[in-house]
Amino acid sequence: MNVSCLCINDSNKPKEILSDNWIKEGNEYTINYVYYHVNQGIQGVTLNEVQTKSEIYTSYRLDRFAFTSDGIRKLIELIEECTELGKIDIMQLIEESNLELINK
Repeated sequence: MNVSCLCINDSNKPKEILSDNWIKEGNEYTINYVYYHVNQGIQGVTLNEVQTKSEIYTSYRLDRFAFTSDGIRKLIELIEECTELGKIDIMQLIEESNLELINK
């Protein structure tokens, strides 16, 4: 499953990620996997359109993106499919991410 989203925050790019591999605010992307980084307490995503190509930063922070209501529903389904996330409270994860909704 893939989930469409809109980049709303491209600030604070890590120096280890090249500009060509960085997301751009205002661009639409497609999430293909969701990770939970236990040590950082954040969720990360990989995208179809661009990859970090960094050994240190392997995903983009989930809170850098906004979703439609349908997109949030699909995101929850995708999180359920990501086996490493199977043992966490998905609704709590969504709430803690402070995701923004967009109208389309």
